[in-house]
Amino acid sequence: MHAATDASDFQQIPIKDLFDFSRAKDWLGSFFHKAIRGLDSETKLYDLLDLNAEGIDDPEFPQADKILDE
Repeated sequence: MHAATDASDFQQIPIKDLFDFSRAKDWLGSFFHKAIRGLDSETKLYDLLDLNAEGIDDPEFPQADKILDE
């Protein structure tokens, strides 16, 4: 195996040839939606933790006290 030791051993490739920027809007839209979903999930978790931290019972999950007492 030959190790490249000189910069002339490498072929220069323009960045526009490495990536397909014609689909950038699609990729950014997909990334944006996934990021927003993750943020929404994290916000819901923090809301749930805040609800429990203040000692307020969650009417949708009345068994929480029973489980926590065990």
